[in-house]
Amino acid sequence: MSHKRTEEAVQELAARGHGEARGTLERSPIRHFADAYESYTKANQALYQEFQKLSQEAYSRYVRALQEAWTHADAQQRSVKAYEDYWRSVKHAWGSADFQGRLNAAYRDYVGALKAGWASVDTRALDAHSLGMIGYSLVSASWHASQVVQAPVEKQSSRT
Repeated sequence: MSHKRTEEAVQELAARGHGEARGTLERSPIRHFADAYESYTKANQALYQEFQKLSQEAYSRYVRALQEAWTHADAQQRSVKAYEDYWRSVKHAWGSADFQGRLNAAYRDYVGALKAGWASVDTRALDAHSLGMIGYSLVSASWHASQVVQAPVEKQSSRT
């Protein structure tokens, strides 16, 4: 399912999370799940924007290095080095302990919010459609986390 469909599903879940009771909107446990998923996606979007900015800066340095390389006799070697530096910068930005830690923290916060949400659910009142929407947000978030959060990097030996 596409990201657009995911967002539509979450919006529907959020809309179903509000019920009218005596003329006022009342917060329900279903809304709690939608809020948790929305917070998770917003945290990830902010991190991706930061990563994109770092990648763009690295790419700009790469282009400048390529332009400068062609003024030298060893242009090919300089071009290869420029590309290696660019790729190293991108890998470092994505794989840094800080970035990966923040991705992992966003996921852990989401899981913690789910725990609180389930604690407040009246299972006798939970309809199948709402449960499906909650399930869909769980699958979406867990798949995303499994694709982007890297396992902790073990310390490399002193020979490297």
